[in-house]
Amino acid sequence: MSYHRKFWAAALFMLASACASSGISTGESPGSRNVITAEEIRRGSPGTALDVVRALRPSWLVKRGPQSVSYEADIVVYLGRARMGGISALSELASGNITSMEFLTPAAANYRFGAGHPHGAIVVSTADPGVR
Repeated sequence: MSYHRKFWAAALFMLASACASSGISTGESPGSRNVITAEEIRRGSPGTALDVVRALRPSWLVKRGPQSVSYEADIVVYLGRARMGGISALSELASGNITSMEFLTPAAANYRFGAGHPHGAIVVSTADPGVR
């Protein structure tokens, strides 16, 4: 085989390998990176909702998107449908009472709760039926 054929054969093989699925399962279902389940919370150590997020989904705490000196927005935390405030509100919630937590992108948060979520939102659900 000529040098050029070997080169293109190797390039084609590498491209096909890069595009193919590895077949390795991470154990996460689609969309689970945006949800923390009660089972995941129970497996962790007790603490606050903030401790849970820091341990399981630290990327939720990273602000993305535009920021302005005149408008310093935060990721908004909701307990059910009630707005609690910024990320620090997670430290007020004991993890033992939480049934799930969900991260909403800015678009999803604005759709569900209205404008004012440039960095998204974290929705906390508890066993209390009035809070979901």
